[in-house]
Amino acid sequence: TGKVVVYSSIVGKVKRIAQVLDYSAYYYNIVGKISILSEFINGKQQVIIVISALGIEVDIPDI
Repeated sequence: TGKVVVYSSIVGKVKRIAQVLDYSAYYYNIVGKISILSEFINGKQQVIIVISALGIEVDIPDI
């Protein structure tokens, strides 16, 4: 299966969506940001919820 990136334009929404879906939130000042992205890239997490203003700037072929 492929990976899924869910975008929102507001950090509060990113946090709420991530909490409801039980996935990681990824935004500019989150603690553990590097490990969250690493787990997503390495397939430990299949879904990541991110703020749309923040490009994750990675080339992940199975998104």
